[in-house]
Amino acid sequence: MTRMASKKSKCWNYFCNEKNRQAKCNLCSAVVATSGGTTNLIFHLNRHHNISLRSETTVTTRASGDVAQQPTEPKCEPGVKTNPWTLSASQRKLPLSRTNEITTAVLQYIIHDLRPFSTIESPVFRKMLSTLEPRYQPPNRTRLSEELIPALYESIKSKLYAELQSSEAVSLTCDGWTSRATQSFLTVTCHFVNKNWELSSKILQTDHFEGSHTGQKIGFELKSVMTDWGISDKVGVITVDNASNMTVAVEVSGVDLKLGCFAHTLNLASNKALNIPSLDKILGKVRSVVTYFHKSNISTEILKEKQVALQMPKHKLIIDCKTRWNSTYQMLQRFLEQRPAILATLLDDRVKRADKTKVVSGLSDSDIQICEDFVSNMDVMLTATLVLCEEKSPTAGLVLPLLYKLTEHFKPKATDSTFVKSLKNAVGSDLITRYTDPNLRYFLEEASALDPRTKNKACVDEETWDRIEDKMTVLDVTGVGITVKSEKTESGEIPHTSSAVVESTPLPALPVLDEDINADEKISKSPPAKKTALETLFDEEIVITGQEPALSARENAKRELQLYKEKKQATMKENPLLWWKTNYLLFPRLSKLAVRYCCVQATSVASERVFSTTGDIVSATRACLKTENVNALVFLKKNMQF
Repeated sequence: MTRMASKKSKCWNYFCNEKNRQAKCNLCSAVVATSGGTTNLIFHLNRHHNISLRSETTVTTRASGDVAQQPTEPKCEPGVKTNPWTLSASQRKLPLSRTNEITTAVLQYIIHDLRPFSTIESPVFRKMLSTLEPRYQPPNRTRLSEELIPALYESIKSKLYAELQSSEAVSLTCDGWTSRATQSFLTVTCHFVNKNWELSSKILQTDHFEGSHTGQKIGFELKSVMTDWGISDKVGVITVDNASNMTVAVEVSGVDLKLGCFAHTLNLASNKALNIPSLDKILGKVRSVVTYFHKSNISTEILKEKQVALQMPKHKLIIDCKTRWNSTYQMLQRFLEQRPAILATLLDDRVKRADKTKVVSGLSDSDIQICEDFVSNMDVMLTATLVLCEEKSPTAGLVLPLLYKLTEHFKPKATDSTFVKSLKNAVGSDLITRYTDPNLRYFLEEASALDPRTKNKACVDEETWDRIEDKMTVLDVTGVGITVKSEKTESGEIPHTSSAVVESTPLPALPVLDEDINADEKISKSPPAKKTALETLFDEEIVITGQEPALSARENAKRELQLYKEKKQATMKENPLLWWKTNYLLFPRLSKLAVRYCCVQATSVASERVFSTTGDIVSATRACLKTENVNALVFLKKNMQF
């Protein structure tokens, strides 16, 4: 015979037994009929307090051979005393808005800090979330990668799409790179002036690129990107490196103009100097010294001691990358700076004699003089590179002024040494061959003219202003103006006339400044007399007294352009976009034209800077990321505001 084992139900932890087969809830003080059992009590806890005790069943004896089924305990956080009130609080549902808020914060953490998707399933990470909010249930890895990240990507993408549609003009930069998984990608970056007159740089796409990087394939890819983003009619210039396949790619894409990356141009010219035999031999000696200190722990420690003793900066020696000339410049500059400390280190008894002989051999005083001449003469090249790598300020207008300055700097002088003359000839002869295409030259001259910092530079001549005037005329639409006069139709006062020419162009006319009004007229005017009710109703009627032709588009352009040329030139530390934001009412047509030039970047550094980011995204622990996830993560990392 099977015997039932008696066991008190867990639901009595939440109820007090009352008379007449009733129980009072400890959580809400409701009275529930028991009818001799606990079914109603369990239903009440489940319905009103989200506490499930349905799995609780009667324990059977082992005499029947069945395994006893234990009741399911409501979960509670470790270390918290179990009671009806704490159990209810821990199992109360989290509001949907709060859930979405936490999920968004988790997504931002993973995207901004370039964390792998597996972070969401880390026991330590989940324990942290549970400690901060016990009721929050984080998503799993599959939902994160296949639902949440794509949804966030589409949301940010739609906002950027709308912003691009409202922009006046867009320029592009692009470059290719290879991931750790030896997958090739092409990143396309856009640049435009937003409604606040700020230069905005955004990543458009990072697409997986299969096969060889021919100009035809890259061109079709660029064309596809512009079509997808609806900016085919807004892009007039693409900034790329000086490779031949990029020239073909721009032609295939249908964009009018290709601007060679100025930083890449300076790198090519500087490499001409690095190939001078006398300098190349010295660079090998300096590299051996720097490499020795990088490999020797003892010498590095002694070097730090000597830096302190000689009161020198505690700087580490720099090893150069042969493909980037500025790293070679920085290596030589740091070597010359730390030379006393280096010599003191090599003379220390703790350094092995064999190492001293190997490192010190060959560096004579004439070699040091060549290093100093190289650093002093190439400093202007480094400064120009850093200036044009700025992403928050327009740089297209600086190309020709800087190119002219560099060309003048690298003209040999009679007092120069033999090495300096050879250096200047090598760099200068390369610079004069750059940016000679007529259409590109015209564009850069106009960009300099429309940059208030460089409008008076030597590269801007009368032909440049004539071309700008022609383009302003095309922007304007000739119309017939109506002269509107406000007359006192009911009073005997002399009417006060104000003229406003109404043109069909949506751009505002040039404003009349307060300075144009005679100061004596301002003082002589007496305050208006108080008006009667009838005067208020009828006194200011507008009457059309006549028509006169408006200024032609050509005359408007001449007037506006002349005012711009006469205005004081902006200083080099001013932001040209801020200048145009302040003066666009004075120059409505010219400012609209200037936007098309201000959005163009002189370098493709914006695309190249993606390489370091993608190196962290497609890391050794995430080398198997899907290509669509790489695109989404790069896009969100660079375009989201955290």
